[in-house]
Amino acid sequence: MPWPATASRFRWPRTPCGSRSSPLPAVEPPAAGVDRRVECLSRISLLEPFGSDLVRRLAEQNVDRAYGAGEQVIRQGDPGASMFVIMSGGVEVTARDGAAPPVRLAALGPGDYFGEMSLMTGAPRVATVTTLGETRLLEVGKESFRAILAAHPELVEGLGRSLRLRMAERTQAIAGVGRATPEVQDIFRKIRDFFAV
Repeated sequence: MPWPATASRFRWPRTPCGSRSSPLPAVEPPAAGVDRRVECLSRISLLEPFGSDLVRRLAEQNVDRAYGAGEQVIRQGDPGASMFVIMSGGVEVTARDGAAPPVRLAALGPGDYFGEMSLMTGAPRVATVTTLGETRLLEVGKESFRAILAAHPELVEGLGRSLRLRMAERTQAIAGVGRATPEVQDIFRKIRDFFAV
Protein backbone atom coordinates (compact mmCIF):
# COMPACT_ATOMS: atom_id res chain seq x y z
CA MET A 1 0.00 0.00 0.00
CA PRO A 2 1.54 3.39 -0.96
CA TRP A 3 2.92 5.66 1.74
CA PRO A 4 1.21 6.90 3.85
CA ALA A 5 -1.92 4.85 3.28
CA THR A 6 -2.51 4.81 6.99
CA ALA A 7 -0.74 6.52 9.82
CA SER A 8 -0.63 3.50 12.04
CA ARG A 9 -0.46 -0.28 11.93
CA PHE A 10 -4.18 -0.41 12.67
CA ARG A 11 -7.08 1.02 10.66
CA TRP A 12 -9.04 3.29 12.98
CA PRO A 13 -12.76 3.89 12.49
CA ARG A 14 -13.48 6.76 10.14
CA THR A 15 -15.22 8.93 12.71
CA PRO A 16 -14.16 12.41 13.80
CA CYS A 17 -11.78 12.46 16.79
CA GLY A 18 -13.53 13.55 19.96
CA SER A 19 -16.82 14.24 18.17
CA ARG A 20 -18.52 10.93 17.44
CA SER A 21 -21.65 12.16 15.72
CA SER A 22 -22.23 15.83 16.45
CA PRO A 23 -20.55 19.01 15.20
CA LEU A 24 -18.38 21.11 17.48
CA PRO A 25 -20.30 23.58 19.63
CA ALA A 26 -20.07 27.27 18.65
CA VAL A 27 -18.11 27.98 21.84
CA GLU A 28 -16.18 25.02 23.16
CA PRO A 29 -14.82 24.99 26.72
CA PRO A 30 -10.99 24.84 26.61
CA ALA A 31 -10.88 21.54 28.53
CA ALA A 32 -13.19 19.89 25.97
CA GLY A 33 -10.89 20.97 23.13
CA VAL A 34 -7.87 19.52 24.93
CA ASP A 35 -9.74 16.25 25.52
CA ARG A 36 -10.61 16.00 21.79
CA ARG A 37 -6.98 16.59 20.86
CA VAL A 38 -5.77 14.03 23.43
CA GLU A 39 -8.12 11.45 21.93
CA CYS A 40 -6.71 12.05 18.44
CA LEU A 41 -3.06 12.15 19.47
CA SER A 42 -3.34 8.98 21.55
CA ARG A 43 -4.29 7.10 18.34
CA ILE A 44 -1.04 8.04 16.57
CA SER A 45 1.46 5.18 16.52
CA LEU A 46 4.36 7.64 16.16
CA LEU A 47 3.51 9.01 19.61
CA GLU A 48 3.16 5.66 21.42
CA PRO A 49 6.49 6.13 23.26
CA PHE A 50 5.24 9.43 24.75
CA GLY A 51 2.71 8.01 27.20
CA SER A 52 -0.49 9.74 28.31
CA ASP A 53 1.08 12.65 30.23
CA LEU A 54 3.24 13.79 27.31
CA VAL A 55 0.40 13.32 24.83
CA ARG A 56 -1.78 15.56 27.03
CA ARG A 57 0.99 18.17 27.07
CA LEU A 58 1.05 18.15 23.24
CA ALA A 59 -2.75 18.51 23.19
CA GLU A 60 -2.60 21.50 25.55
CA GLN A 61 0.14 23.28 23.59
CA ASN A 62 -1.28 22.88 20.06
CA VAL A 63 -4.52 23.82 18.32
CA ASP A 64 -6.86 22.48 15.67
CA ARG A 65 -8.65 24.40 12.94
CA ALA A 66 -11.08 23.90 10.09
CA TYR A 67 -10.13 23.95 6.40
CA GLY A 68 -12.47 24.26 3.43
CA ALA A 69 -12.64 21.86 0.50
CA GLY A 70 -9.72 22.06 -1.92
CA GLU A 71 -7.35 23.96 0.40
CA GLN A 72 -3.67 23.16 0.07
CA VAL A 73 -2.41 22.50 3.60
CA ILE A 74 1.25 21.95 2.73
CA ARG A 75 3.20 22.02 -0.55
CA GLN A 76 6.09 19.75 -1.52
CA GLY A 77 9.42 21.56 -1.17
CA ASP A 78 8.17 24.24 1.23
CA PRO A 79 9.82 24.61 4.64
CA GLY A 80 7.90 23.19 7.57
CA ALA A 81 8.21 22.53 11.28
CA SER A 82 4.90 20.88 12.14
CA MET A 83 2.81 17.79 11.52
CA PHE A 84 -0.95 17.49 11.14
CA VAL A 85 -3.46 14.98 12.51
CA ILE A 86 -6.78 14.63 10.69
CA MET A 87 -9.61 15.03 13.20
CA SER A 88 -12.42 14.94 10.63
CA GLY A 89 -12.71 15.07 6.85
CA GLY A 90 -9.95 13.95 4.52
CA VAL A 91 -6.97 14.92 2.42
CA GLU A 92 -5.16 13.80 -0.73
CA VAL A 93 -1.38 13.33 -0.64
CA THR A 94 0.57 13.85 -3.87
CA ALA A 95 4.29 14.07 -4.67
CA ARG A 96 6.46 14.45 -7.71
CA ASP A 97 9.94 13.28 -8.53
CA GLY A 98 11.73 15.97 -10.55
CA ALA A 99 9.82 17.05 -13.65
CA ALA A 100 7.51 14.01 -13.62
CA PRO A 101 3.81 14.62 -13.05
CA PRO A 102 2.55 14.35 -9.45
CA VAL A 103 1.81 10.86 -8.14
CA ARG A 104 -1.20 10.32 -5.89
CA LEU A 105 0.24 8.60 -2.85
CA ALA A 106 -2.81 8.34 -0.63
CA ALA A 107 -6.15 9.63 0.53
CA LEU A 108 -6.11 10.04 4.31
CA GLY A 109 -8.95 10.33 6.82
CA PRO A 110 -9.62 10.79 10.53
CA GLY A 111 -6.82 9.46 12.72
CA ASP A 112 -4.21 9.63 9.95
CA TYR A 113 -1.33 12.10 10.06
CA PHE A 114 1.15 13.80 7.74
CA GLY A 115 4.06 16.25 7.85
CA GLU A 116 6.03 14.34 10.50
CA MET A 117 9.28 14.41 8.48
CA SER A 118 9.40 18.20 8.57
CA LEU A 119 8.43 18.29 12.24
CA MET A 120 11.14 15.85 13.26
CA THR A 121 14.02 16.85 10.98
CA GLY A 122 13.34 20.36 9.64
CA ALA A 123 13.44 18.92 6.11
CA PRO A 124 11.31 20.57 3.42
CA ARG A 125 7.84 19.11 2.90
CA VAL A 126 8.08 15.83 0.96
CA ALA A 127 4.53 15.92 -0.43
CA THR A 128 1.65 18.22 -1.23
CA VAL A 129 -1.50 17.72 0.85
CA THR A 130 -4.88 19.09 -0.22
CA THR A 131 -8.23 18.80 1.57
CA LEU A 132 -10.92 16.69 -0.12
CA GLY A 133 -13.80 18.40 1.69
CA GLU A 134 -14.37 20.28 4.92
CA THR A 135 -11.58 19.04 7.18
CA ARG A 136 -10.47 19.69 10.76
CA LEU A 137 -6.72 19.34 11.37
CA LEU A 138 -4.70 19.40 14.57
CA GLU A 139 -1.32 21.03 13.92
CA VAL A 140 1.52 19.91 16.21
CA GLY A 141 4.42 22.37 16.18
CA LYS A 142 8.16 22.05 16.68
CA GLU A 143 8.35 24.00 19.95
CA SER A 144 6.06 21.64 21.83
CA PHE A 145 8.11 18.68 20.56
CA ARG A 146 11.41 20.40 21.41
CA ALA A 147 10.41 20.79 25.07
CA ILE A 148 9.44 17.11 25.35
CA LEU A 149 12.55 15.78 23.61
CA ALA A 150 14.83 18.03 25.67
CA ALA A 151 13.36 16.50 28.83
CA HIS A 152 13.18 12.95 27.36
CA PRO A 153 15.99 12.48 24.79
CA GLU A 154 15.53 8.71 24.96
CA LEU A 155 12.38 9.15 22.80
CA VAL A 156 14.49 10.06 19.74
CA GLU A 157 15.32 6.44 18.90
CA GLY A 158 11.68 5.33 18.77
CA LEU A 159 10.71 8.36 16.69
CA GLY A 160 13.61 7.72 14.34
CA ARG A 161 12.57 4.11 13.72
CA SER A 162 9.03 5.21 12.81
CA LEU A 163 10.29 7.94 10.50
CA ARG A 164 12.76 5.65 8.79
CA LEU A 165 9.94 3.25 7.90
CA ARG A 166 7.70 6.06 6.62
CA MET A 167 10.52 7.53 4.52
CA ALA A 168 11.32 4.16 2.94
CA GLU A 169 7.62 3.64 2.10
CA ARG A 170 7.43 7.09 0.50
CA THR A 171 10.54 6.48 -1.60
CA GLN A 172 9.13 3.18 -2.80
CA ALA A 173 5.73 4.69 -3.62
CA ILE A 174 7.19 7.52 -5.72
CA ALA A 175 10.07 5.73 -7.42
CA GLY A 176 8.59 2.24 -7.48
CA VAL A 177 11.72 0.74 -5.95
CA GLY A 178 12.74 -0.13 -2.41
CA ARG A 179 16.04 1.73 -2.32
CA ALA A 180 17.26 3.28 0.94
CA THR A 181 18.41 6.88 0.67
CA PRO A 182 21.07 8.58 2.80
CA GLU A 183 18.24 10.55 4.43
CA VAL A 184 16.69 7.31 5.66
CA GLN A 185 19.99 6.04 7.00
CA ASP A 186 20.84 9.12 9.12
CA ILE A 187 17.40 10.00 10.46
CA PHE A 188 18.46 9.69 14.13
CA ARG A 189 21.20 12.28 13.65
CA LYS A 190 18.81 14.64 11.86
CA ILE A 191 16.26 14.47 14.70
CA ARG A 192 18.93 15.03 17.36
CA ASP A 193 20.45 17.94 15.42
CA PHE A 194 17.09 19.58 14.67
CA PHE A 195 15.96 19.47 18.30
CA ALA A 196 19.49 19.95 19.75
CA VAL A 197 19.21 16.85 21.98
